[in-house]
Amino acid sequence: MSNAVGRPKNPKSRRMKLNLLAGYIIGLACLVWVFHDIHPGRFFRSLGGINWPLAALGVLIEAASYFVMGVRWRILLKPEAPVSALRTAQAIYCGLFLNQILPLRVGELGRGFLVSHWAGLNFLSVLPSMALERFFEAFWMASGLGALALFVPLPRNLIRGGKILGAVIVGLAVLLMVLILRKPGPERSPSLRRSPGRLRRVARIFLSELRTEFREIGFGRRFFLAFGLSLVVLCLWALPFWTIMRACGIREPLLVGFAVWLITHLGIALPNSPGNVGSYQFFCVLALLLFGVDKTAASSFSITVFVLVSLPQIVLGAVALARSGMTMSALSEKAKQFRRHVFASSDAPPDAPLAPDQGPTAPDPAPSDPPASGGSD
Repeated sequence: MSNAVGRPKNPKSRRMKLNLLAGYIIGLACLVWVFHDIHPGRFFRSLGGINWPLAALGVLIEAASYFVMGVRWRILLKPEAPVSALRTAQAIYCGLFLNQILPLRVGELGRGFLVSHWAGLNFLSVLPSMALERFFEAFWMASGLGALALFVPLPRNLIRGGKILGAVIVGLAVLLMVLILRKPGPERSPSLRRSPGRLRRVARIFLSELRTEFREIGFGRRFFLAFGLSLVVLCLWALPFWTIMRACGIREPLLVGFAVWLITHLGIALPNSPGNVGSYQFFCVLALLLFGVDKTAASSFSITVFVLVSLPQIVLGAVALARSGMTMSALSEKAKQFRRHVFASSDAPPDAPLAPDQGPTAPDPAPSDPPASGGSD
């Protein structure tokens, strides 16, 4: 009798497959809407009339943004960590590659594991810097939405969503200030520190790491320098979007281009299909329709900007991952090891720090610089 008979199916694997299938269905539905009721002849003429030098300029600007992101991330990491800004940029490209081929933004975890491995840190000590990156970006996006509302007519639902986002950011800012400014409390007895559940234990470990890292960063030079660089990063994302829009013959003002980019990226903020296929085009076309752009031209642009941005990420990200000394299977194994370590039922108190990341069993090759942009993103 086969050993597979009577073997229970892995519910986690089945759940992941269902999530992946749901992402593909949503992406396909979005693409059906994007291509519905467009003029095929004008669509292909739009694709053939692209101003390629202007589009190439947009791709170069977008590529520069990820190196600025690498500098920002290095600033937020521990100063003594033996990892350079080029290495953090390389990890970001690896994460972009993983996001393009896998669902649910797993590239965010992948880049964190890479940097923790290179720096000899445990993964949880890297997460606060990544959380601060996203907080800074959300703050500037909410601020930009409020500023655009003064000059560009935005839909009511978008303005209402911006207010909700602003309220969430204010709440997170208050929490951040509490974590940084509050002094550590008295040590409690082990019996009081024990957590009854796994999730609660993980949450306490994570919050402990957040408090430690945020207090180390504080409201000093590192904090405000990374905060300012976050605005530069967003501008380096929005400007090429508008540049490619102009290259595709959509002659809208700069503020409208920024508004379309903002609506598109707010729409794809939640994890969905691999590479945001379908959802990216849906929100891009929807945003352009709000400003009176013809749907055929909007659909053509949504495909063009998606390919111009995504293809370099896939190519350069694959090269960056190949030169990282890690593979996708090794990253997956590190994720499993991390999960087993955090959820392990041991006598150690939940607030005990995790051991530094030791990396894979095979020796890690000498660090290598990320691939040059070569005019791509």
